[in-house]
Amino acid sequence: MALPTPAPSEPPRFVSRAGGTDVVRSGVTPRRWHDLYHSALNARWWALLATFAGFYVVVNALFALAYIAGGDDIANARAGSFVDAFFFSVQTMATIGYGALAPRGIYANVLVAIEAFLGVLSFALATGLFFAKFSRPTARVLFSRVAVIAPRDGVRSLMLRMANERANQILEAQVHLALARTETTAEGERVRRLYDLELVRTRTPLFVLT
Repeated sequence: MALPTPAPSEPPRFVSRAGGTDVVRSGVTPRRWHDLYHSALNARWWALLATFAGFYVVVNALFALAYIAGGDDIANARAGSFVDAFFFSVQTMATIGYGALAPRGIYANVLVAIEAFLGVLSFALATGLFFAKFSRPTARVLFSRVAVIAPRDGVRSLMLRMANERANQILEAQVHLALARTETTAEGERVRRLYDLELVRTRTPLFVLT
């Protein structure tokens, strides 16, 4: 009985199938908190929305506790009611101001001033971030599953197919192809070198399907 031939293992990829680079950084401490803007731009929409929603709820809850700590400083609110203090905080942060609940006393007015400032600043930052993420251009290009080496006009050539996944039309598209190859130098050091490959065409006036 013949045993099945194991599938050949795929060599390590320089660029992953998802489009990211499979590069391992050594000696560099990751500092995500030092680059929150680009981390937010690269985050998924659901993760970004969930983060802002959680931040919104937590901040309003903290301000609600601060209002309760000040005593009976919210007019028309039930004494010690977290629900009334929370929704008063929501109205203050969003600068809604229905008029049913109002600050009373220096302590509450100082908190209202601080929260109103943080609310305006937070909404401005969120609006700018969402606009930058929404307007960020992204391309959806499909590639053939395999590339082949076959004769083309009497010359052995590397051939692959590309297609625009979207229904729009890309004008004056340009493409560059490079080969990443791991080599060993004369000193015995393994290095990765990039070689630009010569293409039959480097640009096309209309990129839909190729």
